[in-house]
Amino acid sequence: MSNNFFKKILKKTSKKLDDFTFLNKVEIFKNLSKSELSLFAKLFLIRKFEQGEIIFRETYPHVVLYIIKSGEVEIFLENTENNIVISQLSEASHFGEIGLFAEVNRIASAKATKETTLYAVTKNDFRRFVRKNPATGIKLLYNLGEHMALGLINSNQRLKKYEIR
Repeated sequence: MSNNFFKKILKKTSKKLDDFTFLNKVEIFKNLSKSELSLFAKLFLIRKFEQGEIIFRETYPHVVLYIIKSGEVEIFLENTENNIVISQLSEASHFGEIGLFAEVNRIASAKATKETTLYAVTKNDFRRFVRKNPATGIKLLYNLGEHMALGLINSNQRLKKYEIR
């Protein structure tokens, strides 16, 4: 009986190590230690989506940060004629961070373009984590701020292409 017990522990441990390898690829987790990642990973809710399945739509409440464990996600604006694709995201990408900071509804829609597994963290869990673990929270918030600032810069550069001179 104790052999089975240890086999289960070792199996779970090796799975966790795979997750640490994956989490180290996610830019918002850069500079976090293994113990910090382990604490944060306890917040993850695992969500699976089939190809073509909608993850959320414009105007839905903005209360979850998603991290793509596997698969692909398309972020788009819904239009009566054609959807306008904003971005295509793949493994280790994240989306939905605006909702961690602002009380707004979703401004775009998201769908899985392949079979996709997401790690989801709710706004309330994220905020509780930051309050309970301020040093790790500061690292996460800094990384999120940096990511959002760079995203804004990139968006502005793309918009300049459409500027009338």
